[in-house]
Amino acid sequence: MYGSKANQVLPDDGENMEREKTMSEWELKKSKRKIHRPRTIVYGEPKVGKTTFGCSVPKGVLIPTEDGAAGMDIMQLPSNRVCTAWDDVLKALTTLYKEKHDREWVVIDTINGVTDLCAQYICDRDFGGNWEATKGKDGYNAFARGDKAMAQEFKRFINGLDMLRNEKGMGCILLAHQGLHRSGNALGDDFLKFAADVNKHAWSLLLGWADHIGHACRDFMVHTPQGKEDSGKGIAKERSNTRWLVFDGGPGRDAGARAGYEMPERIELKWAAYADSISKHLK
Repeated sequence: MYGSKANQVLPDDGENMEREKTMSEWELKKSKRKIHRPRTIVYGEPKVGKTTFGCSVPKGVLIPTEDGAAGMDIMQLPSNRVCTAWDDVLKALTTLYKEKHDREWVVIDTINGVTDLCAQYICDRDFGGNWEATKGKDGYNAFARGDKAMAQEFKRFINGLDMLRNEKGMGCILLAHQGLHRSGNALGDDFLKFAADVNKHAWSLLLGWADHIGHACRDFMVHTPQGKEDSGKGIAKERSNTRWLVFDGGPGRDAGARAGYEMPERIELKWAAYADSISKHLK
């Protein structure tokens, strides 16, 4: 019958529009996905300048788990203290998602603290607060069950950051203390490499999630005193006062940049240098 819904093809036909939208997703054409502000991890030794770097971000908001940023000129959540529980971290992300604001970057100082709070939550929730197994009681550290459960809960944090990025346009900067991770090697001996000092399950999630992973470090020269060449011990001497943010990864360190977010091998550990490097991707 003329004029029936079956014969109407109108712009306001919601069912038809949804069908056309779905079909357009499967046309063979170049992607037009929006390039967002990056998801960045910066890890390094204590006092190298990570917090100063993160707090130099324009229109940033800090979610702190330690007092390293006390006195820095940056907004923070909670406004008058550090996060002391897993719920504090999630509430800070929820506030940024639900409330109107002009913030463009969320800075986490530190991701080590966030994973510790998440682990404590899992220990209390699933293991009755027991870190070690005792007779008749399971423990968080038994057979790595706690770390595996923690990584699943930790995904809520990552998803929250992605919601801020995708729906609020916010970039993410996660600061972390460095640690050593043992890497398996099928072609030879296992080896140690620099990475963030978090458990391997959480780090695996972060490695796949981040657009940039930078190692904040200094240049050292190692001198071996004469007559002690066979001791395997040297004296490290700093070459200069320059702090670097290294994106050139390899066997000795986890670092790198995702395709579409390319970075130089290294830049100075200064916000201006980082902002200049990412500006070409955000135009």
